[in-house]
Amino acid sequence: MHRLVSGRFNPVGIVIGDVDSLKLVNDTLGHKAGDQLLSTVAYLMQKSFRNSDVVARIGGDEFAVLMPNCNESVVKNASERIKNEITVYNSAHETMPLSLSIGYAVGNTIPVNMDKLFKEADNNMYREKLHRHQSTRSAIVKTLTKALEARDLNTEGHAERLKGQVESLAKPLVYPNARYLICFCLLSFMISAKWVYQIVYSLKMALLLKKNLLKCSVIVKLASE
Repeated sequence: MHRLVSGRFNPVGIVIGDVDSLKLVNDTLGHKAGDQLLSTVAYLMQKSFRNSDVVARIGGDEFAVLMPNCNESVVKNASERIKNEITVYNSAHETMPLSLSIGYAVGNTIPVNMDKLFKEADNNMYREKLHRHQSTRSAIVKTLTKALEARDLNTEGHAERLKGQVESLAKPLVYPNARYLICFCLLSFMISAKWVYQIVYSLKMALLLKKNLLKCSVIVKLASE
């Protein structure tokens, strides 16, 4: 960026792209899926810009492109190209949604204030992200839900089988409130992505609760006699 300050490469453009809901993808499908998404974004961005442009990942889910010797029309067209590439990609990869919020800015002063230019592009990116946040997140959640269903982690049949197993543990219990606690364990499992840990922990808690409550019922019975 500092090499562009002199003005020799004016006008200078900066494009900022931020991957939408990357954390949601990581938490739902795993970090390997998130890494694959980042690799795809990098490939599509390099494909959409000129060889003279510099494409770099500058944060966990953020990319930046430096575009020397280009006016605002060139920068805008490049931003539209990356959006079109993402649309084409999503039509062929419905199980792995990709959404990118993009903002850009162009400077033509001498010297060029690159820090100010970067901030302007970043602000424009966040403005777009806020504008389309609800619709984008809803679309991603819907697609990820379908992916989970395909993996039998969140299907109705899977939930019903789990519900039956937990309820079979709760039936012998003396106190009705204990059933609610076991159902809570079931709920904590269903809403957590870390399902292996949750199911083991939930079943252990249910078994321990069953054992302790049965002991209590024996003591109460003996005391009443």
